[in-house]
Amino acid sequence: MKINLLQDEHLQDSPTAAKALQEIDTVLVDKFLSEKPRSYLGASGVGNPCARAVQFDFIKAQKNEDRLHPPARILRIFARGHHAEPLVVKWFRDAGYHLTDRDHKTGRQFRFSTLGGLFSGGCDGVISKGPGIEGPTLWELKCVNTKKFKQFVNRGVKKTEPKYYAQLQLYMAYFNLTDYPALFTVLDSNDYSLHIEEVHFDPQAAQFYSDRAVSIIADTNARALSPRVSGDPTSFACRWCDYSDVCHSGANPLLSPDFKPPQPPNPED
Repeated sequence: MKINLLQDEHLQDSPTAAKALQEIDTVLVDKFLSEKPRSYLGASGVGNPCARAVQFDFIKAQKNEDRLHPPARILRIFARGHHAEPLVVKWFRDAGYHLTDRDHKTGRQFRFSTLGGLFSGGCDGVISKGPGIEGPTLWELKCVNTKKFKQFVNRGVKKTEPKYYAQLQLYMAYFNLTDYPALFTVLDSNDYSLHIEEVHFDPQAAQFYSDRAVSIIADTNARALSPRVSGDPTSFACRWCDYSDVCHSGANPLLSPDFKPPQPPNPED
């Protein structure tokens, strides 16, 4: 597989350096492609403004040829976020917060699952007590670049990333953590600044996104396309979508003879 070396311009005429980067990137991409795709609709994605994009991700529709996998640089960014989480958890705990990031029964994230296992999500943690904490509080962490960090600081999560806001509302609803505002925590990956925002429970938003998940799954079972955000492939949302080619092709991948509606995941997976 040919890997796009996004840093070639910094390597000049060094074949050894180019080879090292190629090997690192190849392993990252190969590992990503070997991972078993999830077989449920995730709470982390249902807030996407385009319901059809959510549906296509749910059914694993054919992605655009140039979007078959994230570039290795993006995969490194994903890994950075995973490594940052234990560090931020430790900061909270050292500051006196009882932050639990794993379900003691499973050893995994706290998860909710509904609609026969087809709609599911896992939160980063729950704070049971600590300075200023009045009761069980949802905790979510995002690790972002400086530009995005400033947007969260200046505009808040609801305006900056509606899909994260939807995620928070669904978690508060399904984990029954509605009495106290969630603590949405953002880490600047550049200088490690922290932004912490209280997000109050919005029952109307939680209901909207829960209903949306139900609708997308129902559309899929009926082999019907969910509504898309725009019929114009040159619109901003469509230009950045992994599925814009198939979406605007006029075809319905759910009508393919090979299509099988997603099945609930194995609880042991």
